[in-house]
Amino acid sequence: MGEMESLARVWLIALASFLYVYAVVARLPKNASRLVAVLPIAYLFLKIPWLLSSFFLRTVSAFFLVWLCNFRLVLFCFDSGPLAENRDSLIRFLVFAALPIKAQQRAGGSTNKLQQPPHLLRSVANLAIEAIVMLLCLRVYGHKEALPHQSIVIFVYSLHLMVTVDGLFVAAAVLARLCLRVELQPQFNRPFLSSSIRDFWARRWNLVVSSTLREAVYQPVRAACRGVIGRKRARDVGVVAAFLVSGLMHEVLLYYMTCQAPSWEWTAFFTLHGLLAAAEEWLEGLLGPGPVGRLPRAVKIGMTLTVLFSTGTWLFFPPVSRHNLDLKVASEVQDGVRFLVHGLTAAARNATAALHL
Repeated sequence: MGEMESLARVWLIALASFLYVYAVVARLPKNASRLVAVLPIAYLFLKIPWLLSSFFLRTVSAFFLVWLCNFRLVLFCFDSGPLAENRDSLIRFLVFAALPIKAQQRAGGSTNKLQQPPHLLRSVANLAIEAIVMLLCLRVYGHKEALPHQSIVIFVYSLHLMVTVDGLFVAAAVLARLCLRVELQPQFNRPFLSSSIRDFWARRWNLVVSSTLREAVYQPVRAACRGVIGRKRARDVGVVAAFLVSGLMHEVLLYYMTCQAPSWEWTAFFTLHGLLAAAEEWLEGLLGPGPVGRLPRAVKIGMTLTVLFSTGTWLFFPPVSRHNLDLKVASEVQDGVRFLVHGLTAAARNATAALHL
């Protein structure tokens, strides 16, 4: 129960910080004045995940607060991003500050409103399926030494990562839909059908993070470099800068997971993919879309997944195995399931006893 109290304390501090930003920082002139006022909050968000001893809860809180929330606060200082778009409503401001969501935009830039009640049953069904997949992945982790090939473990890691992140975002989206009744951007868009590295990262994988990096890193870097090195090179520099920042933020999250100095493998992984994405754009500009465009889609998907699998095996997944992150997640999920079963059993027992009074 102590860990749940710590989790509540973390998010009450975060809520108070968001209220301060809404009530005080929003009234200041944009740019430097807001940035100075937000810096203590950004530092606070770096510290409060350490109130949690749970590996999983600390990592999730760090992902939300240290990465997404801090980036959104910086964007807000320059009157940009989802907080600036929702500053007219306290509820909307708090929801978009605290939850990893982004409103779906119409072609003209306005927010899509829900035309009917949220499909809660479908969302709950998706969460149930993802929970089952996660439990199956955890079962595999307990017997990974007996698997015939390491590639099976890598596949299970990838599947587990996707369903875990997607499950968190689906749960947040359900809450946001109930509060705001707006259409939200999906978190994943069938990443196994990616036909290029750019397609995978920009349009199919972890789309809320991709959108945040686009607004907070890519667009400012591209704008700053355009007058110096030209439009096309500025675009490539912006792409690599966004991937580099993503790699560095993954190293930060790894530190919250392991409390050990970074190995920089994740930074290398994302920087490499930034260079590959820029190279794709450069080759398409040099050769035209014809040579690649004529390839069958199945071939392009196979090539893309091969690159993702090989670079992930080389750079992304070794820290996962080296720090036994899979076993730590499995242990904490099992503890969480036992806690949930115990709580439900106690509640049922108390309800039965009340009926007999």
